[in-house]
Amino acid sequence: MSLDLTTNKAKIIVVIGASGFIGDYLLNELSQKSDIKIRVLVHRNKPQNQGNIKYIEGDLLARDSLNDLLIKDSVVINLAYLAKSNIEAIRNLAMACAKNQVSKL
Repeated sequence: MSLDLTTNKAKIIVVIGASGFIGDYLLNELSQKSDIKIRVLVHRNKPQNQGNIKYIEGDLLARDSLNDLLIKDSVVINLAYLAKSNIEAIRNLAMACAKNQVSKL
């Protein structure tokens, strides 16, 4: 997989849904890029930070819990799906991104 982030000035990538098959693969690819910082949303059982990866506890259904995750001008990659509450989760994420001046969702 080739991931070109040179067209974006963002050096911080936020990954939501990193525990799934695609998210795990993406996180592995991103972690090999030393010029970016990666922030990962975890719902529970937060692992230790590793290299350029920082794990941050939060919940897509609790909008205020996303503020520690999101940083101005970061890029958010959302791979999460919440079967019963996906619309609310996406609404919360979009509002938190706007509040924290995220550059791309």
